[in-house]
Amino acid sequence: PSVPMRLGVLQFHPVWGDPEASRARASRLLEEAHIPKDGTSFLVLPEMAFTGYMFENRAQVLPLAEEERGKTYQWCCTWAQRLDCFVACGYPRQADDGALYNSLCVVDPEGTLVTTYDKHFLFEADKTWATEGSHFSSFHVPQVGTVGVALCMDINPWEFKAPFAAFEYATFLKKQNPRLILFAAAWLDAGGEVSDLHHYWFTRLMPLWGTQCTVLAANRIGSEKGLQVLTRCQPDSFILLPTNRNSICRLI
Repeated sequence: PSVPMRLGVLQFHPVWGDPEASRARASRLLEEAHIPKDGTSFLVLPEMAFTGYMFENRAQVLPLAEEERGKTYQWCCTWAQRLDCFVACGYPRQADDGALYNSLCVVDPEGTLVTTYDKHFLFEADKTWATEGSHFSSFHVPQVGTVGVALCMDINPWEFKAPFAAFEYATFLKKQNPRLILFAAAWLDAGGEVSDLHHYWFTRLMPLWGTQCTVLAANRIGSEKGLQVLTRCQPDSFILLPTNRNSICRLI
């Protein structure tokens, strides 16, 4: 039987190009939140949580890229064990063959690396440095069920060229009867209301309408001067229950 889930996101503005300062900022926010050890079951941080997101080329990312069990993994281990929960966090990863990926690590409450997911659908800003991951992914948690993972562009049509109604990510995941999606993003502000973006995300998950799947989304905030463009990210992390078309996004 499934068990109740306690869900949390850590939304913050990283220090661009300074992962040490960003990790310290994230730790301070968690300290100040005074979360009890049984206060959450899953904690999600944004895409590229500690480095910032906008980079001009591979050379800029390379000094910040980590091995699979690098400093981001170690930070996640510390907090997973301290809070007795799963922790998911985005970071730039360098594989053994030298390839760079926009990745997400997931660590369990014992500090074990559960999965490393490489972003499958790359956004324009990713293509300046990242290699495309080979496939979408999920993992199984006893007494919870299937948990999907996704990074930002993954829920969009492939390269914005695929048919909108293909719903590639949601179609992939629906076949696995998911209970939860861990969604880490650095979604850029295109203007408009936050509710418009929530509606878009909700629509992109249409194949999951009517299921018992919950979406736990962590989107970063703040601005970056990357690629000579000032980009702003929406303050809109949330829990989404896509049980029917009229479900309401609940901000946390």
